[in-house]
Amino acid sequence: MKKFLSLFLCVLTGMLSISSVFLSGCTKKSISILAIGSSYLRNSMDQVYPILESLGYDDITLGNIYSSGCKIEKHIDNISKDKGAYEYRTIVDGVLTPKEVVIDGVSEYESYKMSDALNEREWDYVIINQGATDGGLKDSYKLLPDYLSYVKEQCPSAKILFNMGWTFSNQSTLPEFINYYQGSEDVMYSAIIDAVTAKVKPLEFYKIIPAATVMRNARTSTLSESRLTYDAEGYGHATQDFGRYMMGLSLVWCVTGEDTTDIDYKPDTVTDAERAIAVECVRNAINKPFECTPYSINQ
Repeated sequence: MKKFLSLFLCVLTGMLSISSVFLSGCTKKSISILAIGSSYLRNSMDQVYPILESLGYDDITLGNIYSSGCKIEKHIDNISKDKGAYEYRTIVDGVLTPKEVVIDGVSEYESYKMSDALNEREWDYVIINQGATDGGLKDSYKLLPDYLSYVKEQCPSAKILFNMGWTFSNQSTLPEFINYYQGSEDVMYSAIIDAVTAKVKPLEFYKIIPAATVMRNARTSTLSESRLTYDAEGYGHATQDFGRYMMGLSLVWCVTGEDTTDIDYKPDTVTDAERAIAVECVRNAINKPFECTPYSINQ
């Protein structure tokens, strides 16, 4: 009897082990992220899909509501009128799909409502930001609590993050850069940090993504401005390969809590030396999100 019982337990244990392996092998690593904002946040989202894949996610849904230069005050106005004022695109199973809205039989791509995107599914994470020119103006954040409350009401189970915009470069000739920030990246960075610390940090955000500090760190490296941004004389959007890769690494790290600097993925046009710079600038920004850490090649 004892031999029979022992044999039975061995067989049962083996079956449970096999079942455990089978089930774990079939478990998908899922995530859904909706980003609502201006072009800077769109830049930050562009490399997110392959970065998530490199972390082992195999069920990925990304959404991006976009309005060029849109500020918090404008978002609130659109919300109050439930206005179709956004472009909306999704990436599901690696396929990018611009969402169209048919008005009077005509397809439009800039007439999507924020409410429709927020309620399209139960998002795991929602990311919002401030328009680039106003990132360092404290008064421009006065409606942020209302904006955050609205997003929470629409997506009660989602974790809400705030993405800091980065500074313009000293080469920028934008009137706002000159009028608001004396045409100085130093002044603008300090203003962004002060504004975010005073107006964003006290609110109930899941996390703050330190994009401003990532870019600031990178500007202390050996890379030229043209490798970081592609329209330095204007708004300073992140370059399509290196800049957006760097921003994507920081965004995904904040969203998932997983260290993205150990992944294998990088764009083909980003060199190993550039990847090393991106890794250190992101890691330093995650560790010290509200202060610049000068890049050191010996790190």
